[in-house]
Amino acid sequence: MPITWYPRNFTNPELLNNLNQIGNRISDDSLYGVQLGLYVIGYREYKDDEIKKFRPEHRTLARLATYTNRNSYEYRWKPQEEVINLNQVQQWYLTDWERWNTLYTYRVGYLKLAPIRANDLNGTELLAGLVTAPISLHWLWAPEDNRYAQSTYSQQERDQRTEFVSRKSKEMCHDWFDEDGALFNFIRDTETNSSCPCIETQARLDLGRFMPHPRCSQKEYFYNPGYPLRAYEFGTPPYMGQFEVPGLSVFHNDYMPYFLCCKFADFRCQMFYWRRPSSACQEYQPPATGQVAGAGVFNTIDNDKFIFNEPGVYNFLYIPKTVHSPEVRVQLRLERYPNRKVDFGLLGRYISQAELVQPTNVTVVTGITLEASGTDRVYVIARKDTRRFRYRTDIIVGNILRYFDTIRLQRFRGVLIYVNNVERGQPEIYVVLEEAQIGIRVRESYALDIDRLSMYQESMGMLDVQISVPPQYGVRPDGDKTRETEIRQRYDLPRVSGLIRPFPEQTSASLYQGLTLNEVNSETYRQQIINNYRIVGSGEPGSEQNPVGTLAQNMPTDNMFTTSKDEDKQFDVFPEANLRSGPIYKMAPMYDSTINLAYGLQHCPDDASSIISDCGDSVPCLYSYALLQSKVLALEEQDAWNTFSTERMEAIRKYNSCGAINIEYPEYMMKTPALASGYLQGDVARFGCYQSHWVKGDHEYKCGIVVDYNQPNSYRFEWNKGSQPWCRSRVKENYFKWITVIFSIVAIILAIMVVFLGCWCVKQRRIQEQRQYNYQTNTGYTNKGRIPSLGSLDQPQLTQRFPARGTPATLEPAR
Repeated sequence: MPITWYPRNFTNPELLNNLNQIGNRISDDSLYGVQLGLYVIGYREYKDDEIKKFRPEHRTLARLATYTNRNSYEYRWKPQEEVINLNQVQQWYLTDWERWNTLYTYRVGYLKLAPIRANDLNGTELLAGLVTAPISLHWLWAPEDNRYAQSTYSQQERDQRTEFVSRKSKEMCHDWFDEDGALFNFIRDTETNSSCPCIETQARLDLGRFMPHPRCSQKEYFYNPGYPLRAYEFGTPPYMGQFEVPGLSVFHNDYMPYFLCCKFADFRCQMFYWRRPSSACQEYQPPATGQVAGAGVFNTIDNDKFIFNEPGVYNFLYIPKTVHSPEVRVQLRLERYPNRKVDFGLLGRYISQAELVQPTNVTVVTGITLEASGTDRVYVIARKDTRRFRYRTDIIVGNILRYFDTIRLQRFRGVLIYVNNVERGQPEIYVVLEEAQIGIRVRESYALDIDRLSMYQESMGMLDVQISVPPQYGVRPDGDKTRETEIRQRYDLPRVSGLIRPFPEQTSASLYQGLTLNEVNSETYRQQIINNYRIVGSGEPGSEQNPVGTLAQNMPTDNMFTTSKDEDKQFDVFPEANLRSGPIYKMAPMYDSTINLAYGLQHCPDDASSIISDCGDSVPCLYSYALLQSKVLALEEQDAWNTFSTERMEAIRKYNSCGAINIEYPEYMMKTPALASGYLQGDVARFGCYQSHWVKGDHEYKCGIVVDYNQPNSYRFEWNKGSQPWCRSRVKENYFKWITVIFSIVAIILAIMVVFLGCWCVKQRRIQEQRQYNYQTNTGYTNKGRIPSLGSLDQPQLTQRFPARGTPATLEPAR
């Protein structure tokens, strides 16, 4: 197994401690000449009888190898590459008894490359170094007579080790089964709180409870090892106790038991799924989702559709604090989009410097900020023009600019942020408020690959935001608000309102209706939105005197872009404070005066006929094409609108599921086709084997409804009955076929011989019987007994038998 590191990450600890005394410099190559040891660190969460609780433990198990850190000139930038021999251990830090007993309590561990400390016999105090991700330690297991005493192994010894690992995994699987069964039943909270979604669309829209996994690159979604987790995958405060250590706790309690029971051991996977049952998604409740994109095109969480263009900072979503839920604040910043048709080459001859950035009638989203009770405040802001080549967005957490080049997923206080790295420049960001279970997805310029658009030197500088609100806040995803007031009072639910839900008391019936031209900056709701949700003084000149609407009486009035939390005010001196507080499109003062507010396009679009032909009757596309004068943005807006509308209709549907198929998943078996649905009503799950194996057993299952005809209202959904599918090697199958053919031929021959022998025996018996009854006695040579003169009744006279058929010989008496 290869291992790679940069030698400049390590320094000689002896020279580094005496750096000031001997006068060495950091550029001196001798400073980096050090012996490195590759250590195996075991991790477990075991019961401590002294404190009466489980606690994590890290212990150095062994040192695999020793390497010399190369300090020559070319290794200043070149990585050092070595090979790890997993079949040999250089030094054990366990006794013989611990290697046979205690070693197997460490289900998981990691490797650490660190400088070797002199006279360190126990490995208890390792120096600082580099560590790997959590790994399984099954390659350290070996039989009693094969304890890494040699560097090479024969095939027989390898098979022996494989068999030992399988047997030991079975024992450890049983131990984990008993250990996990003694803990509290966390499935009870998992199923009632957030069951698994039935389809991928539901998982994609449910941003607050489900999100794309940063390490998931596989193609088989639902038949990969997916199961509920007892431990927190990314850890939880204070990150020191049981189930709280990031990465290691979930590997020790959830991931490694799957490998022990389902991968390493044979026929023990049912024990694992007994403790980690898969959800049937029958209890899943979809969230209420909304979206704002492009030129102010809104599709709210209660299915109101409109286009709104007015600059300023708005309360995008506000949920007051209750006994059961925290306070949630999300604010949005809208700015006038500049006219991209201005020719900068005319500067100094026909236009002045102030006329380079001319505003249009279109407002776009340029920033969003969100927080909840007790969490950090997160800002996602589009960068200014000519600054979007390397990073297209800025992510600020706690007034500190954060970068996600290497660590794509980072967790802060109560907030989880994930940056999708498919496109360059972090154009797609996911932010999740963990306790509130509210998530948003922010994309810059629809996450387009600008490098493929030769007519653009950088991205367009606009954001589209998608938000999801879970069902515990009482917002129905279909927009039905008929009984909302009653349900809110009965269950003590908070009032959800904001720009993404501007009319919480008005019933919406536009679920199956599209966006019409009447909803484009309609005065029926435009002034209500401004009065109720815009922060006073954040808009254009004159916004300081706007009256407060009736719905804004309980809304927050402070601007989250220009203010900071008390614990973050010490960082206001950093440049990040200016990044978030000011607009990214700064217009000339001439466009802010009340005399020149009647700005807009002074000419028609370049090609008005192409707008109708390209957009058809799509209002978002028509509006974006006409005002932004960009075919790329118009078509992307049309695709985003149609995709979101279609996916939301699919997500709010009710699906019937049969859950997981209760079968083992042996080696060489696969689900075909891999991406086909295999868990909903009507789905057929087919299992096959690799080309080197044949499938046996019942390999096709169908999810259907089972109705009790005596009680028609009682029904359930389940898979059809069948036997366990399994795979057999083609070589072994051919061997069995040849053996069957040979034995069949032999059996047929034996059967023929038995029949022949039976017939021959019957024939011989009949011949013997015929000889016994048809034999004629020659009386000429027989001495006849003397006939008494007086006959006795007890002794009749002897008579002679004659053939039944008369012949000339028998017609004459014997002489």
